[in-house]
Parts: sequence; C-alpha cells; structure tokens
Amino acid sequence: MRYLSQKPKETIAFAKRVASRLRGGDVVVFAGGLGSGKTTFMKGVAKFFCIRQVIQSPTFVIAKVYRLKRNTARARATHLLHIDAYRIMGRTQLSALGLDDLIGAPGVITCIENPKRLFRKSDYTHRIALQLVNPERRLIVFQ
Repeated sequence: MRYLSQKPKETIAFAKRVASRLRGGDVVVFAGGLGSGKTTFMKGVAKFFCIRQVIQSPTFVIAKVYRLKRNTARARATHLLHIDAYRIMGRTQLSALGLDDLIGAPGVITCIENPKRLFRKSDYTHRIALQLVNPERRLIVFQ
C-alpha cells in the first residue's frame, strides 16, 4: 500500500488505517531518514489505539511501552512497544535490556525505528518506508 502525504495530518490518518491491520505479535520496522515522518506515523498508530500519552521518538530511552486503550480485541493485543534502535549495537544489547522477550510477543505490537542490521526480513511482519519527497511531501509504503 502506497500513500503520498502532504501534511502531518494526512500521515496520521494513513497511519491509523495501517494500525487497523496490525495484530498482536506483529513486528513493524521503519525505514526512513531523519525528518521523514517516523514519529508522526507512530502518533497515528497511537491515536488508533486511543493512547493518550505524548508520543516522542524513544531515541534516548531506547524503548517505550504503551497500554492500548481501544481496538484491543480486534488487534488481539494489549500493548504497543516503540523502539528506536539507533543506539543499539546488536541483538545481545536488546536482550540485555529485556526487549528481546517483548519483540513479537503475542499481545504486543512492536514498532522499531532505525532497525539497521538487527533484523532480517524473517524477523519482522511489516515494513514501513518513509521517504522525504520535498519539505512538504512524504511517500509512505506499507508492506
């Protein structure tokens, strides 16, 4: 599914459509450079599940876990795990942080920014690529 977003509101609306397809156990990786809209996309996913906390990139804290407030039966999930792997050097570091056990867990939808070389295609369920077309437009591809 491809979408050309021209405003953050449009990115959020598209992310809500994508979120309706996510299920517990899904692992979603994000590909996209700085400013491509990854965090804005995550805000849309959180809105779909009625998460009221402020959604920020977990670059410095590495991971944030949110409890889903709505659509939990449909998604067969109770939590959203948001990871920014920018500072993670390898899978052993994920294990040391206790994240390896949560990634792909049945009741958890996992979204990972900057997955680098940590994940092979067989490690994730979906890939979202965000590309900055110009300062106002982003091409979003959900696979």
